[in-house]
Amino acid sequence: MKQKDFLFVDIVSSIFMILLLFSNFFSLNYLTHGSIAVSLIISIIIVVCCFFVVDLLKKNKELLYKNKMMHFSSIFVLMFLGLFAISFYLMKHLINVEFNCKDEIKKEAEYKLSQVDSLVNLYKNQSKTDLENLEANLKTKLIGFRKSPKSTELYNELKNAPFYIDEAILSNPNNMIIDDVTSSAISPISLKIANNIKNLDTTITLNTDKQRDIFVNWKRMSLISAYDELNSYVATTQNTVDVMLRQLPINKQTSSLNLDNSKLPLDSPSLLSKKFEPNFWVSFITIIIVHSFILIPFFTKEIIIYTGSKESINLNEERGSKEL
Repeated sequence: MKQKDFLFVDIVSSIFMILLLFSNFFSLNYLTHGSIAVSLIISIIIVVCCFFVVDLLKKNKELLYKNKMMHFSSIFVLMFLGLFAISFYLMKHLINVEFNCKDEIKKEAEYKLSQVDSLVNLYKNQSKTDLENLEANLKTKLIGFRKSPKSTELYNELKNAPFYIDEAILSNPNNMIIDDVTSSAISPISLKIANNIKNLDTTITLNTDKQRDIFVNWKRMSLISAYDELNSYVATTQNTVDVMLRQLPINKQTSSLNLDNSKLPLDSPSLLSKKFEPNFWVSFITIIIVHSFILIPFFTKEIIIYTGSKESINLNEERGSKEL
């Protein structure tokens, strides 16, 4: 029965060590900018140290009790308190992020990702309007040139950007079919715009949806790296769209997006606590409960308590040896 009891308390202690492992891991994941390997290694080291310290405390419990904690093995108590302090620091940061910063991060991410969507829509709308205006202007100028074939001004306008009408066509304006000439001139520009829109949809739009899903569903394993890259992602998208806008035939006006590049210091508990005050007692009580269950093998470890005179102690020892 005692063996089963010891097995049970060891299992309970191990379960809470696993909980400690996960809480430390997710907290360290914020501190290490999403480095899963580093966070996992440090978390494992803390938990392994905790396991051996508890085991050493359990083995030296009798010595600690007999010497009223004034024994060399009391250093294991100090080691356990040190591990407790580290886990408390990490737990407090994790709770601060999860309960105080979560909504703020989601709002910030949604706002910035919506700006990415607006950049894509800006190109789509501006390119569509530009293409329609180009077609209308070209038809108007072709009609005007057919009426005034000796107009040097119209000739130069049609020959150069953005129309690039072939000189052979312009040399015989009476025989040109305006719709065919317009379609031929607009076609490569229209094709380029269509390819740009396709690229935006298959790269930026899809990637934005993936980024949004990370924040909406709070996917912790990839959250911090996505948050760290959020500002650069918006800036890169803006540069990409601006390059495409400058290539439009008429309206080359670029985006006027001025984005705030500030972000929450998730990698710095001290800086983050200045903006969001962490709940000290929730963190402290939580970590106390976790470490209390981790210490169950130590608490339940039975020790021999000697009472009475030295003679009676020796007598009890002799009886015990005879019985054995």
